[in-house]
Parts: sequence; C-alpha cells; structure tokens
Amino acid sequence: MTLETLFLTRKQTEMEIINKNAKLFIPIGVIATIIGYLLLLYKGYNLDKDITIKQTQAKALDSIISKLKEDSVGLSKNNSQLKEKIKQTDSTIASASKESNSVEQLRKKLGIPTDTYFIETSKSNTSVENAAKYEANGFKNLLDEKIDEAISSFTKSENSYNGYHQVYDITKYLIKKKGQMAEDNSTFWKTIYQEILSDYSWGMPERLKSEFQNKIR
Repeated sequence: MTLETLFLTRKQTEMEIINKNAKLFIPIGVIATIIGYLLLLYKGYNLDKDITIKQTQAKALDSIISKLKEDSVGLSKNNSQLKEKIKQTDSTIASASKESNSVEQLRKKLGIPTDTYFIETSKSNTSVENAAKYEANGFKNLLDEKIDEAISSFTKSENSYNGYHQVYDITKYLIKKKGQMAEDNSTFWKTIYQEILSDYSWGMPERLKSEFQNKIR
C-alpha cells in the first residue's frame, strides 16, 4: 500500500467519524430546542400567572382606595354636621341662659320669692353651708308634717348649691305628693317617710334617719 493510499484511507475514516458525529448532533439539537421551547412556555405561563395575580391585587387595592375615599367624604360630611350641631347647641344654651336670666329678673321685679322656683347657682352665689342648713330644715318640716314649708326649705337648699345631695329630687317628689294629699289620710305621711328613707335619704344625717324610722313604726 502506497503512502497516497494510506493518506486517502485516513481522510475517509476522518470523514466518516465527522459524519457520525454530525448525525448525533442533530437529535441532540432537536432535543435541546424542544427543552428550550418548553422552558419558555413554562416561564411564559408563570409570567402570565404572576401578571394575573398582580392585576387582581391592583384591583383589590383600587377598591380599598375607592372605599377609603368614600369614607373620607362621609367623615368630612359628618364632621361638618357635628360642627353645625355644636354651633346650634351653643346658641341654644346661650339663648336659654339669657332667657333664664330674664325670667329670674322678672320674678325678682315682681317680688316672687326664690324659694318657690329653682335657680342656677354660680361661684358667687353658691353656699354649701346654706344648702346643708336648708336641707336639715326641710327634713324637720317633714317630721312636723309641714309639706309646704318642707318644699320651700328643700328649694332653698337646691338654690344655695345646685345638686346638693338629693334635695332637688325630694322637692319634685313632694310637689307631686302634695297634689295627692287628702284630708284624714292616715297613710299619707307614713308613705312619705318610707319613700324618703328608701329613695331619697342619701346625705341624710343618721339622727334624722332614726326619727324618720320612728315615724314609720
């Protein structure tokens, strides 16, 4: 075998190897292409899914923002209404206070005694001592079965110090009971004593409580 023949044989062998390798690369390339395509599809699917989720979240946020804006408008409206009501209330209080002062001045002008109606006390005309004194007088008047005098004393007590013990409630109670008063009603005063002790005795001295209890026996 000549050198030329050996060279040609070697060249032919190399070409066969190259052809075999080329045939092997074709299916590998196809498989790689398919795998790449599938990966792209998978990524595309996940991307679409993420986009859908983000869009849903965005819609939910838009809905929340819209609701908050509506609530803000409602709160602003309610705030305006409350301010207007407060303004009206302040105006009503000022008017009532002015009217009360005018009524009180008229009563004074007409000479109507203050122990027949309630007045609003202030720092300048408040006296706890007088309130206590008139309250005690009111209880003593009741023990003496003097309902008109008792009403007058309890009214003076309330007018000396608004809200002192239960003198305001006692006064209203006695005025109501006076309208039910009847001659020769032996149970009238016993009922008053019982109800005063059970419902209106807060702040009453223990000594007076004992006297009221004795009246019930």
